[in-house]
Amino acid sequence: MDDLPIPQGPRHGGRARLARGAGLIGALTMISRVSGLVREQLVTALLGATFWGDAYATAYRIPNLLRDLFGEGALSSAFVPVFATALAKEGRPRAHEVAHRTLGNLLVVVGLVVALGIVFAPEIVAVLGQGFPPQKAVAATGLTRLMMPFLLVVSVSALAMGVLNAEALYGAPASASTIFNLIAIVIGAVLYLLHFELGPAATGWAIGVLLGGLGGIALQLPPLWRTGFRPRVQLDLRLRDPHVRQIARLMVPAVLGVAATNVNVAVSSSLASHVEGAQVWLNSAFRLLHLPIGVFGVAIGTISATQLARRVAEGDHLGLRRELADGVRLLSVFTLPATAGLIALAEPTIRLIYQHGLFSAPSTRATAGALACYAVGLWAYASIKVFAPAFYALGETRVPMLASLGSMAANVTACVLLYPHLGHRGLALAASLAAITNVAVLALVFRRRHGGLGGHGVGSTSARAGLAALLMGIGVWGLQDSLVAALGEQHTWQRLIAVLVPIAAGGGLYVALLRLLRVEEASAILGLLGRLRRKLLRR
Repeated sequence: MDDLPIPQGPRHGGRARLARGAGLIGALTMISRVSGLVREQLVTALLGATFWGDAYATAYRIPNLLRDLFGEGALSSAFVPVFATALAKEGRPRAHEVAHRTLGNLLVVVGLVVALGIVFAPEIVAVLGQGFPPQKAVAATGLTRLMMPFLLVVSVSALAMGVLNAEALYGAPASASTIFNLIAIVIGAVLYLLHFELGPAATGWAIGVLLGGLGGIALQLPPLWRTGFRPRVQLDLRLRDPHVRQIARLMVPAVLGVAATNVNVAVSSSLASHVEGAQVWLNSAFRLLHLPIGVFGVAIGTISATQLARRVAEGDHLGLRRELADGVRLLSVFTLPATAGLIALAEPTIRLIYQHGLFSAPSTRATAGALACYAVGLWAYASIKVFAPAFYALGETRVPMLASLGSMAANVTACVLLYPHLGHRGLALAASLAAITNVAVLALVFRRRHGGLGGHGVGSTSARAGLAALLMGIGVWGLQDSLVAALGEQHTWQRLIAVLVPIAAGGGLYVALLRLLRVEEASAILGLLGRLRRKLLRR
């Protein structure tokens, strides 16, 4: 289908609404990601890039891989559009009935997966930690068994998030991970201050993961209750309810797609396990990348998913394209400068955040190299969270699956080619290339089936934002280098200045360049900052 021009004018209000909604979720997600970084600081300070650090990183990764299948990944992608459609067309009682039956099936299926994960933990660790010596594999197996129930907890939490997001209640779902982090931080601080040995400390962290997940569920119960939702377990394993059957049908290709992503992680983890500390370096770098992915990708994607589902339910396919175009524009404006900043400030940022306790200077350099390579794919990582929901809303679930399979092939190929030359950095770069492949397939298929996003300035905005980000990155790198030369970097206050001052200056420079290049979103950014400033002054 040829590109059709997308009318302008009235869409400014829709774009502003998307920006405001994304701003709320982005702010809450920012708090979550910052608290997550504090949690990771404690983990790396307590366990470091050591025997137990690698064992914990591998064990924590296993339920999180499955979490994408039954939590915020495949389940949410399938559940939210079906629940939103039932809510819009059949009313709240019917939508709640669908949620109750989905909850019952979820508990049975995920409960079985958790049991299998506990039983076959040694075999799973043998795949992800192929290079581990026997003692490290035993330690990772024990921690995996302890954390497997976390999968059941986050799956229930994801269902609650889906219900609230469909009701346009974004605050509690976006704050659930903050509660998780705060509980883990308290437990971690106790472990650190009491100087626990590494083995017991890793076990304590595992218990903190479970308690934090339960806290996230508890936070969402009051707003669920206010909507009239009363959690009940109803089984429909035979899928007699047409909506539950549709969720299962949508989940099958979604699960296959996420499984392809998990193959990517398994390949990189297996290769990284041959170098002690590499698991921690990669995990720490990607955790930092989660900050902009969460603040921009998850925030804009969460708002877009609901809006896209409503457009499809209304039969408004032109509106669908408009919503998607608005999301991609905003993503470009926010993620491209984040990419430039992460690459320019990779090492000083890692040094400031992680270089404490058992996390050494060589680990900082190794993690910074991985972060720069991961940052190459930031725009793609975030854009997947906007493009994929469009296909789920349209019921075209095979497309994200095929895109994931394509990314898996790209990742495995890149890992094999790059790892011998770049080591763990090659694995990070391979992940970025896989994300770029994924979003490229999604964009091309959407263009062929539903028309491109031309006429809405997506390409023009992205190009101008990219130029502004490049110039900003050069300026930020030069300023940081000058500050280090003038002040040094031995003390925390020096490291803080070397990171925060360039970030603040770079943000101002970037917005100024956007205005100079006449990028409309610059006004939206200034408006959000102005409203935040007025709220702070009123307090």
